[in-house]
Amino acid sequence: MTILVSGATGNVGRPLVSQLLAAGHHVRAITRDPARAALPAGVELFQASLADTAALTSAFTGVTAAHLISFGDDYAPLTNGPDIVDLARAAGVRKLTVLKGDLEKTELDNAVAASGLDYTYLSPVEFMSNTLEWAEQAVSTAASATPFQPCRAP
Repeated sequence: MTILVSGATGNVGRPLVSQLLAAGHHVRAITRDPARAALPAGVELFQASLADTAALTSAFTGVTAAHLISFGDDYAPLTNGPDIVDLARAAGVRKLTVLKGDLEKTELDNAVAASGLDYTYLSPVEFMSNTLEWAEQAVSTAASATPFQPCRAP
């Protein structure tokens, strides 16, 4: 069984790839830059962006399960969700997980829900590792503008 993992170098994708490999699965990882992916040995690297439907056509070949992310390279919701689901279904994918970048429904969410495939949505909202993005602002202003409780320096 081949499992396709998009977002394979991210906060969820990277550990997912490692766990799938450890469990004995064949993993195909979608990455925009295979030379920089630094994924474990044994991972099949596939250069593509989820936003580019044409580049994904062969990514799903032989895949029975896939982990998708609902956002593109610029973190905006994907606009080709129905096309991605059509490619997956045509290839014989039976199960999907979708990491949502937002709580709003996207075209991908709607297409997955209507697909007839088994699916699970993952909606983590935020990762603590992303708080490093706030470091410069926190140091320079003693505050951090976030959707969470503000953090103030003593």
